[in-house]
Amino acid sequence: MPRRPPHFKVFCSLANHRKTTELWENHDLLAIWLKLGVLAIERFADKTGDRFKLTTSDAKRVTMRSRADHAWKALGRVAEQSNIEVDKPLVNKSSGVVRFPNFEQKQFSREKNGTEKASSPSSSSTSTSIERKGRRSSSSLPPELAWELAQKEAKKHGASWGRLTPSRAQSVQARMKEYPELGVDVIAHGISGYVSLRKSNGFDWLRWLTPSTILRPKTFSDYIDAYGMAQRRKPLPEAQHQELPENLREQLEANRGAL
Repeated sequence: MPRRPPHFKVFCSLANHRKTTELWENHDLLAIWLKLGVLAIERFADKTGDRFKLTTSDAKRVTMRSRADHAWKALGRVAEQSNIEVDKPLVNKSSGVVRFPNFEQKQFSREKNGTEKASSPSSSSTSTSIERKGRRSSSSLPPELAWELAQKEAKKHGASWGRLTPSRAQSVQARMKEYPELGVDVIAHGISGYVSLRKSNGFDWLRWLTPSTILRPKTFSDYIDAYGMAQRRKPLPEAQHQELPENLREQLEANRGAL
């Protein structure tokens, strides 16, 4: 059976789900949501952690707004009425990030043998076909999104990373190739691992929280390992205390008194 051309699925539950009914009834917001879905397919969001970059010019084109602030405001309204997430551009940045939760799982569900499921006539989804040439490997993905995520992670720890130079882009792509399962989050995870590893031994970690330190091939695996260990050490959520029903509490007290 020939491979089905990639397309953006729109599930029928969009029309009656409690969170998306207002989106469905608003033609303007629905059109914006559909255009974002098409862009997610075209920009390989399934290979970049269900996210893709959205420039301000993209935002204006998708929303049909002439002003950038109006465009991002419209995208915010779409996010409120659906399950997508829209991160507006940081200060002095010209692009933001859009995330479709579970995008790869919903759009590219696969059979056990690894082939893509074919849509049956009775399927509860309609689709807009979008042709594209083969799928990219993680090593050929543009590193800009990984760099923006790394900048946000570094900023959380008080460090400011500069622009993505060609040499840095090459290093980012190399790390993504080494850890394809982490995708565009790989550098941000490396930063988190570096902080947990260096902060515990009194090292002047903030001074050396720089791209050259994190991206160094010889030590990057140590930071990824430290990140994994930190994730495993996270405490489980505490059990919620539940009050016993009044009649059961009285029965327990009566039994205790009889002993």
